[in-house]
Amino acid sequence: MRPGLYQQGVALTVESTFGLDAATDLGASPAPGFDVDADIGLLVALDVTAVRLTFDWTRLQPHPERVDAAWIERYDEVLAAAGAAGLEVWACALDRAVPQWFDNDGGVADVETLTRRWPRWFEIVVDRWGDRIAGWVPFDIVPAEAGQAWTDTRGILRGATAPVVYSIDIADPTTDPDDGSIEQLAGPDRPDADALAIAGPWTDGARAERKLTALAEIADVAIARAGLSEPMVDAAADLRRVVDDAADGEVPLLAWFADPWRIADGDALVGRDGQPTDAADTCMRRP
Repeated sequence: MRPGLYQQGVALTVESTFGLDAATDLGASPAPGFDVDADIGLLVALDVTAVRLTFDWTRLQPHPERVDAAWIERYDEVLAAAGAAGLEVWACALDRAVPQWFDNDGGVADVETLTRRWPRWFEIVVDRWGDRIAGWVPFDIVPAEAGQAWTDTRGILRGATAPVVYSIDIADPTTDPDDGSIEQLAGPDRPDADALAIAGPWTDGARAERKLTALAEIADVAIARAGLSEPMVDAAADLRRVVDDAADGEVPLLAWFADPWRIADGDALVGRDGQPTDAADTCMRRP
């Protein structure tokens, strides 16, 4: 990956493709009628060149000791269609919902459960599809509890040539550094990644720049905040360095549309039917 690369694409989440399965911790959501060939064709027609595809943990691993062969074939079809259309696929292994069995065992918030269960799931994705993946965004938003899980993720991908992206959430440029955001952004484990992504709705290049500035300011506050542990201070300083490098074009900054059917077309947004929509706050434009 060359320095300064800005990767524009859409996020094909589980909810926006197949819908959430009833066996997730969040329950079922309506299937939006994702048509692999037709919808990928629409993305290409709208000049999309990359997609971030979430592999559905619930459907692909319905039991801790079992994978679903039919759903593996379904995702094979998605990747084959994307490849035939010339779309790069960036893999995400977790965006929002998790299997109910995993949640019953403690879920993402339980460090021991995440550390024990995550590597097996991520290995399933890497072993099956790794040679067809242009980049990795393992977590849509890296959980605060994912220190060891992130280390394990990097270990599983050791030797891979595809870049690995550390994605964090800045819900609002005015985020209060005292509301817990510091712990999320500058936790005790440094982000070991090839690129940084900031999740959340973006409208244009100017707002993207404001969010990057807000992130830098939060990192500065974290560095100066009294009472921070030494590892926290070190992590905040490291995060600030990553932010500065991204702003200078030395580290790629990657980001994605939250909704694949609200895609920039000039200065307008278009919906799934190709017609203009008044949907706000989902369009990201190159500065």
